[in-house]
Amino acid sequence: MQTKYILTTMLLVLSSVTHLLSASYIWTGNSSTNWNTTNNWSPAGIPGVADFITLNSNAPNNLVLDQNRTVANFTINGDTVDLGTYTLTTTGVTYFNGGW
Repeated sequence: MQTKYILTTMLLVLSSVTHLLSASYIWTGNSSTNWNTTNNWSPAGIPGVADFITLNSNAPNNLVLDQNRTVANFTINGDTVDLGTYTLTTTGVTYFNGGW
């Protein structure tokens, strides 16, 4: 019984740490269509698997995937994303508010 309690506690702590390490990024597309260009995101950086991303309809360049990507949450607000032959996986919630 004590082992089960310890494992449950460890899982709760680890899930909290993962949430603390996540960030929210908005696609600006200011430089190009490339996911790996830090200037295409606000704040500047490259989203990872624990992060939340948002695509808005005012970006000068639409996002084009260059490889398979995974994020925690994905919101698209009237923009498009070109998947090509790649996959965009969300492990949390995906919101479609127009676009694709």
